[in-house]
Amino acid sequence: MDEIKFVLKTFLATLLLIMVLQIKVGDQTIESRAYQMAARSQLTSFIGGVARGIVELGKQAQSQINEAFKKAQKPSP
Repeated sequence: MDEIKFVLKTFLATLLLIMVLQIKVGDQTIESRAYQMAARSQLTSFIGGVARGIVELGKQAQSQINEAFKKAQKPSP
């Protein structure tokens, strides 16, 4: 029974948050203002740079692993 109460409370809190975020202040909603603030944030830029670095690291690791397998499959003379 506690699980159902938790789910209902969470649903109602989410619904309330969504309704509050749709309030217009001036010509924009609170949601669009929060989105723009997050998009311009230096933290967002930093996290994007880290993600790009991780992707590049993954590509390099995959390339090195592929080459190691190719070398291991070649028969020795």
